[in-house]
Amino acid sequence: MRTRMYYKWQDFIFCLKKIFVYPFQRFFRGYSDVDLWNLDAFYSEIIVKSMKAFKEKTIAYPPVISFEKWQEILDDIIFAFEHEGTDWYDLELKEKNLTEAEKAEIAKRVDRGFEYFKEYYRALWW
Repeated sequence: MRTRMYYKWQDFIFCLKKIFVYPFQRFFRGYSDVDLWNLDAFYSEIIVKSMKAFKEKTIAYPPVISFEKWQEILDDIIFAFEHEGTDWYDLELKEKNLTEAEKAEIAKRVDRGFEYFKEYYRALWW
């Protein structure tokens, strides 16, 4: 009986943190303790949102490529960060019934997107 009560209190305290403490931390620090638990997903979410806005508003591109190629590169970067946190055993992917070839193609495109992000990181301006 005592352990049950402990877990109820623990859940209650976590809910209070979720409601009050974590938003407060995110407001003042830019991140919360719960974000640190899964930092890659936290950053991926921020990068996807900002890259989509960047793609819509950008008029500049690196001088060595065309604007159309730059848009394709930005699409690959967005795709990579959208699929970064995806686990191949995730229910969402199981429901899609992806073949091994399709999974390999997704993994290749994700890798290409991260390579583009690394290569063109200093070109993300407009």
